Amino acid sequence: MTSGARTEQSNAVEMRIYDNDKTLAERIADLPEGTTSWDMEPYTIAETGNATVPTTLTDIYGSHESGTYGTIGKGENGNFGTETLTIPAGADVTLHNMKVLSSVKIVVEKGAKLTLDDSVAYGTVEVNGGTVSAKNSSSFVGQIVLNDGSTLKDATIVSHANFLSDGNYQVKAPEAPVVVNGNVTLEGANSITGCNITSGSDAQSALVVGKGATVTIPAGSSLVAKGGSVDTTGGNGGAGVKLDGGSIVGGGSLTATGGSVGLGLGNGGAGIGGQGKVGVATVVATGGNIPAAGSIDDPSKYKAGDGVAADVAVSQKSDITVAGGQGATPGSSEVAKTYDPDAEGSDPAPSIEKRFRDVDPNAWYAPGVKKVADAGLMRGYSEVSLFGVGASLTRSELAMVLWRYSDPAAEGSYDASAAKNETSLPDVRDGVWYTGAVNWAVANGVM
Repeated sequence: MTSGARTEQSNAVEMRIYDNDKTLAERIADLPEGTTSWDMEPYTIAETGNATVPTTLTDIYGSHESGTYGTIGKGENGNFGTETLTIPAGADVTLHNMKVLSSVKIVVEKGAKLTLDDSVAYGTVEVNGGTVSAKNSSSFVGQIVLNDGSTLKDATIVSHANFLSDGNYQVKAPEAPVVVNGNVTLEGANSITGCNITSGSDAQSALVVGKGATVTIPAGSSLVAKGGSVDTTGGNGGAGVKLDGGSIVGGGSLTATGGSVGLGLGNGGAGIGGQGKVGVATVVATGGNIPAAGSIDDPSKYKAGDGVAADVAVSQKSDITVAGGQGATPGSSEVAKTYDPDAEGSDPAPSIEKRFRDVDPNAWYAPGVKKVADAGLMRGYSEVSLFGVGASLTRSELAMVLWRYSDPAAEGSYDASAAKNETSLPDVRDGVWYTGAVNWAVANGVM
């Protein structure tokens, strides 16, 4: 090209034109047998055709330059997880500079390994006994589901569930970027960060360990888990680790930090929250902060996060460092329950005065408080660590106690936020903690 006295010579670029009607499965089938590395062409493939990655293919490149990404799948409302990309047994593949949009669920089978390198998964990653790793600023919008026998290895998991959308913006952010079902292993150096939220809702926890599930962190391995924070107000910080009746064990280390709340009107997240057991060699747990007294209208209403929640038992053999979050009402820096891992059939023994600040352990009622608390029938007012010794019992609270007594597992399988009032009683609200209990009590003639 010449312009006046100036002449420039461009570089030569090959132009390629592709059919747009082939799925990812068809593109893979066109590869020469035994292909180990593929620069994915074209760089946008909207349909997977429920593709399975060949076991010989070790690297798939969206590009070779950070910031330039290949795209698999679609990002459109109502099109979530409608297709799959399967990593089969025997495969060990790395996706480089790739966006896998929310129409695609990635499935990692037993004996397979998937690594994300500078890539993002917008949908679910379901791991059925395989191994997942992530590095170089890889991020997740959906959730990694670790089912029985799965491994998370040397993975840096960062969630952007509340701030990164591929167009399928009606999908609700999951409770945590990683959830564990069954017995799984966290090998090497792993870190998980829950997503922050601006205001008006709870931030993500980093890791949720389900009922009966066990996470093993072997000796020499570590997990750093950080709950998301609420930037301004109107929500609670996420837990570093939330135990829904699960356990974390092993010879490795766990560092868990709760999310903070920026301007108030919310509780700080626990370092380790929920109910379950922790028995790793080293435990460092820190609660999330809330604003200082004077910046909140009612300082007693909101509490900074506990380092370790009252219903979480920690092994007596663990090296424990616990710090409650700071603010108007600081969180607890004590471990209320411990257990001896060498005592067969040992159960965590709660210290009732540590669990409830208003309970005198020498009072006439203390044995009864301990009995109903240990049985899970009455849990006190968790936001202020009070049992409510002199408080009146409302009918909704009584319904909850009776429901728990009738079926201890019922509440754990009940989604309170989705519950509808099934009675004809006008003062029973939808989607609150007592809705299920009242429905049960009225349906069974108990109340």
